[in-house]
Amino acid sequence: MRFVHEVDSLEPNTITYETEPGQAGGVELDGAVPVFYVNQKGCQFLAKLFAQLALGQCSRGFHVHLGEGLDPEAPEVVRIVIE
Repeated sequence: MRFVHEVDSLEPNTITYETEPGQAGGVELDGAVPVFYVNQKGCQFLAKLFAQLALGQCSRGFHVHLGEGLDPEAPEVVRIVIE
């Protein structure tokens, strides 16, 4: 298996992404530990998102909000922050 993803934009502090049908992910608390549940299509989405964060020119504090089911319009369930 091989993962290939071409990043469209490497502008500073900018990230664009699209969700596709069938991607799913959410966060639940197991005691005091947040657990992120995600299906395989959701993992592919996250791989592309992290590739953009890794290759882009994002400064410290730049962050991405992810909604329930990875839907950008849904209420936020997790935030990814560049350190």
